[in-house]
Amino acid sequence: MGDKLSVGTLIQNGIQLALKNFVALIVNGILFVLTIWIPYINIGTMIGMYTLPAKMGRDQGISMTEIFDRCMCSASVRYGCVDPIARGAIIGGLLG
Repeated sequence: MGDKLSVGTLIQNGIQLALKNFVALIVNGILFVLTIWIPYINIGTMIGMYTLPAKMGRDQGISMTEIFDRCMCSASVRYGCVDPIARGAIIGGLLG
């Protein structure tokens, strides 16, 4: 157990996962850059980019269009609509 948590092993495993998913990471990065200017899609693709390392760490394969996964749309609605309202209510409560 202690061997799996050493710094050298963590770096080696991270490099192996990155090399295994290298092409998919590059394609997802290019797609992210191409969609960054589109107002609604950019939030979903940003959330998709944040989930890539977690999927790679769980050794789940990532597809070339992983950032456009349907679950990112529902997450982007929450991020774009619900969270600002919640933050406003919290700040209003603190200042009021």
